[in-house]
Parts: sequence; C-alpha cells; structure tokens
Amino acid sequence: MRESDAIVTKTCREMEGAYCDFVEKLIGKPVLLAGPVLSKPATSRLDERFDCWLNGFSRGSVVFCALGSECILGKVQLHELVLGLELTGRPFLAALKPPEGYLTIESAMPEGFIERTKGKGIMHGGWVQQQLILQAYSILP
Repeated sequence: MRESDAIVTKTCREMEGAYCDFVEKLIGKPVLLAGPVLSKPATSRLDERFDCWLNGFSRGSVVFCALGSECILGKVQLHELVLGLELTGRPFLAALKPPEGYLTIESAMPEGFIERTKGKGIMHGGWVQQQLILQAYSILP
C-alpha cells in the first residue's frame, strides 16, 4: 500500500461513504469507488434441495445468511451467529465456511444445535445460489 497512489474498491458512496472517508484519512491516499458489483440475472435453477425446503415456508419468513465467500468466522463467532439464528425462532438457511481446523460446517456446530434445529434450519458449508434464493424467496418481488 505504501507504493500505491490510490486504493480502488467495489462499493459506492451511498453504501460505504463514511468508511471510505475514514480509510482515506487513515492512509493518506485517495479511495476510488468502482461502484457496487452487480451480476447478471441468474439463468440457472435453484438446487432442488434448497428449493423444496424453502417452498415449505411463506415468502420472506426465512432468515438467509451467506458469509462464506468473503468471510470465514472463528469458532466462537460461528457459535454466536448460529445460536442467534436459533434464538430468532424463525427458519434459517446459513451458508458459511467451516472455521479453521474444521473440515465441515456441521462438525463445528455447538453441542446439540443440529438436533434442535432439524427441519427448521439448514447449515450449508458450500456455495449456494444466493441470487436465486433472494429472487425467489425474499420479501421483495
């Protein structure tokens, strides 16, 4: 970073302007905003496992959490997140990478969590079709 003239990031002022201003002041270099990265509309079909499960609930009733591609939580953070999902009392679908030292997301779950949330929550340790899930099952049309 010392050798760079500026920092470029995939966001916009409306979303993270204050944070970008802070980074700019902190490092003393301009922060250039490339705008949010918006993908093309999905043309595939949602994985049948998720589609069938989500269809068992009314539109907008499932809590969806996807952090896997850009964030790997530590075990304590993961436990706090999933226990919080359980405490909502709502159905949930969480796509998270396993914490360091764990091969699967299921093996990193708190004691008894899988049994308590069976049928009410899905913990998935891989990639999910986030765009299709949000299009088909979110509150917004």
